Amino acid sequence: MAVGKLVVFAALLLCLAGTAVACIPPPKWAIMPDSDDAPPPVVFPAAPAPRPVVDWRARGAVTAPKNQGWLDSCWAMAAVGAIEGLHTITTGKLVSLSSQEVFDCADPNLIHSRPKAFDWVVRNGGVASEADYPYMGREQECKRQMLNKIAASIKGYMANVNSEADLLMAVARQPVAIKMRLDPATFSAYRGGLFTGPCGDDLHAMLLVGHGSTSDGKRYWIIKNSYGVHWGDKGYLYVQRGPDSGVGLCGLAYNGAYPTN
Repeated sequence: MAVGKLVVFAALLLCLAGTAVACIPPPKWAIMPDSDDAPPPVVFPAAPAPRPVVDWRARGAVTAPKNQGWLDSCWAMAAVGAIEGLHTITTGKLVSLSSQEVFDCADPNLIHSRPKAFDWVVRNGGVASEADYPYMGREQECKRQMLNKIAASIKGYMANVNSEADLLMAVARQPVAIKMRLDPATFSAYRGGLFTGPCGDDLHAMLLVGHGSTSDGKRYWIIKNSYGVHWGDKGYLYVQRGPDSGVGLCGLAYNGAYPTN
């Protein structure tokens, strides 16, 4: 079976399995940091020490945290972030890619998901840079005249991560697009430290960029969110890791996906 058909078949299977990502909207103060309604910081205990085992930021393969704004584009941003990472690893060049193009142009008949994003990039032959197709934070028509302005491409994707052990092996090679089931109120209030829950029913996609441990041995995942740099720990979330045999806190290791070349 051709690669394109395999990608479409896998995406359809994931859609049928009900893996749509609606995205948890960022708090108002993360979008407009000068607003006067920011709550007191909520810092979880045991803030991670800078002792990562794997950190793709340090290897120059991760762009700065972007801000999805009011648009449900976390799935596109997570997938595009994974493509940025693979492109950097492959070419040595970090390029900020267009999540707006993926959101605008991906198949509207498929539910919002990371496989939907990867599928479109494969079919289109690549994705534009953010400089050529900037993020607007709103729904708009696909700018078809930009489809041939390719800044990075992939040949396919894998969605075979189903445990923390799988995730460890995958992120050792490249950043991985993940999703978590979260409680919006607690998640939005995160301002740093080791996130230990609670979990919830709302799915939100993000980019896993590494893992490490605290000075007292607590293991954690390093996750890039799409709420900008004023949310969390400069735009990042540090999530409790373990046990490696399970799907991870809030299901973060279930159905992880990453692009291939």
